[in-house]
Amino acid sequence: MSKTEDQAFALSLNEALTDTYRNLLKMEEKMLQQVNKYHLSINEYHALEAVTKLAPPQNTLSDVAAVLGVRRSSATVMMSKLESKGFVRRVRDTGDKRIVFIEPTAQGAEANRLHHKFHLLMVKKLIRQFSPVEKDVLLRGILYLRDFFAKNSAFIK
Repeated sequence: MSKTEDQAFALSLNEALTDTYRNLLKMEEKMLQQVNKYHLSINEYHALEAVTKLAPPQNTLSDVAAVLGVRRSSATVMMSKLESKGFVRRVRDTGDKRIVFIEPTAQGAEANRLHHKFHLLMVKKLIRQFSPVEKDVLLRGILYLRDFFAKNSAFIK
């Protein structure tokens, strides 16, 4: 591939990634407008998802912040909002009272389940149009992107 072809490919890929990201957010926003009985923002749903992924003893505020890729102070604000809305609760460690775990409430687990269901339906609808070979290529490409962005996010800081 020539330098000009590389440049053209990079521009096309950048546009496709940017458009995909924007469209995914728009799709989530539309879903929230239609079925958001919990009145949570996209960020709140994603924070709740992070909490439900974690289990003791890896579910402290610092752990949640790490999963979300945000500062502890930002995670504190988000957890306070979710706690006031009844989606998470803070639970002190029985042995060391300085340690506080963040856990989803029953309502939080249900809201996360619905959000997860939306994502699963979206993906199932997407992959219907692909052959098994195309699905494999798509998954390998997406996993590569995920790993690349995870490893290289530090260079932006």
